[in-house]
Amino acid sequence: MAEAYPWRRVLFGCMLVFACWGIGLYREYPAEVDEYVRRVQDWTYAKAWAHLGEFSAARIAPVRAPLWAQVQGPRVLELGIGHGESLRLLNAPQAGIRIHVALEPNPYMHQQLVQSARRAGFAVRFNEVSEKLAERQLIVVNDTLAGGVPGVVAAAAPYNSVVTSLSLCLADDLDGTLRAIFDLLSPGGRFIFVERAGRIKQAWAQRVVGPLLGNCQLDRGIAQAIRGMRWRSVDVSTGGLPG
Repeated sequence: MAEAYPWRRVLFGCMLVFACWGIGLYREYPAEVDEYVRRVQDWTYAKAWAHLGEFSAARIAPVRAPLWAQVQGPRVLELGIGHGESLRLLNAPQAGIRIHVALEPNPYMHQQLVQSARRAGFAVRFNEVSEKLAERQLIVVNDTLAGGVPGVVAAAAPYNSVVTSLSLCLADDLDGTLRAIFDLLSPGGRFIFVERAGRIKQAWAQRVVGPLLGNCQLDRGIAQAIRGMRWRSVDVSTGGLPG
């Protein structure tokens, strides 16, 4: 009588060998492995958001649309613009927007961001502001404010408006990012935001859901951090989204 092939033991053995190989590789080349993992996460997140972005944008539109109607130019800075779904909410001609600097550290988001910007009437440039162009510009910057203000962002300052949408939970240094936002605003400028309220406190939820949202810190007290800055006035509403 023939015995069944031990598929389970073979599979377990292969998994064990692969795990040992991965551990050895990480111990030998930790920086390279971390960079590769980050790129895989960025690619996965960008592909997932290409399908979920419209749903998310529609869900937060009742909250975001009236806020984005308050954005004023001529200079606007947006952090974590993603695929650029928020651009359709701006009335750029009426708001007087001439230069919109868009920080997006995920390079796999840039192709769709460029398409969204052009549909919204912007000429797109990367990492460079041209003061000579008469057309409305969107400047894509593949960076964040966490490690200091990128040169192109500083060169276009000060800003009349700074906006963020569901992105501060991703900031490596929230307090440093908020200080940079404050310093980049012109006198009388406005910081306008729609962010997660940080109501999820369970560790398991952070471990499971956080990576699906680009390693978003779901328990981060963003509202408290914003209130703690030295704004002339602060209006923070923590009401839930519809639905």
